Amino acid sequence: MPASIKLLLDGIIDYAGTFPPASLPLQEALSSYTAARRSAENWLLGRLVLPAGSLDEFDRLVRAADLAGIAPLTVTVILGGDTSTQGQQLDAVMAFNERLGGTAVVESVEFPPLSPSNIRQTKPRLPGALEPFFEVPVDAELERRLGAIAVVGGSAKVRTGGVTPGAFPGPEDLARFIVGCDDAGIAFKATAGLHHAVRGNYRLTYEAGSPESPMYGFLDVCLAAALVRSGAALEEVADALGESSAEAFQFREDALTWGQRTIPMTTLAETRHLFRSFGSCAIREPIDELRALRLVP
Repeated sequence: MPASIKLLLDGIIDYAGTFPPASLPLQEALSSYTAARRSAENWLLGRLVLPAGSLDEFDRLVRAADLAGIAPLTVTVILGGDTSTQGQQLDAVMAFNERLGGTAVVESVEFPPLSPSNIRQTKPRLPGALEPFFEVPVDAELERRLGAIAVVGGSAKVRTGGVTPGAFPGPEDLARFIVGCDDAGIAFKATAGLHHAVRGNYRLTYEAGSPESPMYGFLDVCLAAALVRSGAALEEVADALGESSAEAFQFREDALTWGQRTIPMTTLAETRHLFRSFGSCAIREPIDELRALRLVP
């Protein structure tokens, strides 16, 4: 396995098995996550993604689970959209960490879209032990929201897809988001629609007869972030997000090459400080595609 692929993808998959389109029961999602943590591909795994309302059930399941050799489990919690209850949810997260710190630990929380002023107002409520991610729509308020996230010391989150064709932002919009994060000096994670390695037409859900739609690949987002760190123009970043040929990527021991671009390991390391992870409701799908492309053993 080339060192460049290991650097770019280490811990990059946040597993969101209870979310659509997989929508697994929490017990099944936990079993899938722990099995993957014991597999040879465990290095690809990041955090387990849970809604705030599942913490009590997760507490019970974790206490009964066999976590020998893989504890503590690392978790990110999705907070509800009601700003009046988010403080209570944060308190519940911290109480969970006090109870389960040696077995499972919530490392980050993820806020739904908030106005720039509401983002700033979260600062006094944010426990220093938690990394906050704020979902950011790619709209006219993008730069103001990113600036507010920088003020509170948080990171951004972007939706790269969903279960309908209209949920996918255009390449220019997604490129604008990534450039905006870099300009603001903040990291980001992506969520939804990144089950596949490179861009292509894929089924939107696992239902029989599900319609297909163009979807981004997680390697495309890695490349786009690397180009931003290399100083590429917005148009080139958008082109990278549209890359549909796996053969266009050349992963080497010392660099990643794409077309006329050669991106050295130092820039790839900076890339992972910018693009932190992506949420996926599937574990095997992205791993199996990487294996089919002979990028991982």
